[in-house]
Amino acid sequence: MLLCLAAFLSLIAAVNLVANPYGAWPVTLIDRTYLRVAVGDERLATPYRARAESPAVLLIGTSRILYGMWIEQGYRDGVLNAGLSGATIDEVGVLLDLALRNPRLQRIIWTVDFQLFSETHKGFADRPTYDRLAGDLPRQVRETLFSTDALRRSGSVLLRAVGGRARLPADRLRPVPWPPSALREELEAIEASGSNGPHGARTEQHLRDWLEAFGRQRRSPEQWALFRRAVQRVRARGVDLTVLVAPLSVYELEAIRQSGAWSDFVEWKRELASITPYWDFSGYNAVAMHDALYTFPIFCHFKAPVGHALLRGLLGEDCRDCGPLAQALIESGVWVEPGTVDAHLAAQETAREQLAASSPRYSPLIAKISGIAGQGSSPASVSANGGG
Repeated sequence: MLLCLAAFLSLIAAVNLVANPYGAWPVTLIDRTYLRVAVGDERLATPYRARAESPAVLLIGTSRILYGMWIEQGYRDGVLNAGLSGATIDEVGVLLDLALRNPRLQRIIWTVDFQLFSETHKGFADRPTYDRLAGDLPRQVRETLFSTDALRRSGSVLLRAVGGRARLPADRLRPVPWPPSALREELEAIEASGSNGPHGARTEQHLRDWLEAFGRQRRSPEQWALFRRAVQRVRARGVDLTVLVAPLSVYELEAIRQSGAWSDFVEWKRELASITPYWDFSGYNAVAMHDALYTFPIFCHFKAPVGHALLRGLLGEDCRDCGPLAQALIESGVWVEPGTVDAHLAAQETAREQLAASSPRYSPLIAKISGIAGQGSSPASVSANGGG
């Protein structure tokens, strides 16, 4: 009986090793085109892949970059998406240390989030992530070789491999970043779909959650110190670092402003520039007001065509044939340095005031969000209150 059990477990381990569904082992018996990162699996897979893969480009940050620059297989064409849902600066710092061991690494694109520099976002989101990043080999063996979840995913990988590339959806075969023709098609479809952000119950609950979270925002010197040291380590290693503030929907901007955290948000951008130059895609601009670019009801996530258009721009790849919306997305980014940050922030405040006055949807939107927050502000009074 023990021999049968050992044989059965060995079979499970062999199947999981051959299929390698999480990309956790340096085994490529099955083309990794057939891998597929399941939503929610990244905290299991990404720490292992940071050791197993040798990307030229690393995408890192929270779920904004994970889903916004989504790569179906997690790693493709030399680009590893190492975004983690709810990632903290502590976690990103350890991931960066793992990535910097890779001699082929040329560039890191890091999406930074305002709320992560708060006292409320210290440490690791969970212990298993810490163990995986720390190189807990027994855990890796257990989770990726002797796991029924891994076996189910291995079965899916093997079935896709048997079906061949011809049966894979076209989006899984796209190069990274997506080519201009695909971006044009996807973004035109988004524009044709119109707004997808109605004020439903789930959106309202999400707004309540964000208003509460931003209301608890408290600057953390420790998190700033971690970020500064991480930037220094990357630069000392000679790897090109691109830091960006992602596009934010007007819903999230209003949650920041009406929670009372707006002045902290502005100062956060100023302090960020004192540590490293960055690209700022946030602000009250046309991108923020374009509801269809975001994945409602979770309005903090922008859609994958948006992210891949930005990725082309950040990597310096030609996007002249990506269509006007892609161009508008790329051009919404502003390069911010210590000498330009004050002028940039002043221009963003002016843009906010102009949109408040000119947008036919803007005042009703503020009134709705204010009602959710229990503030009862009128559109006029909210506009008059500025960024406070």
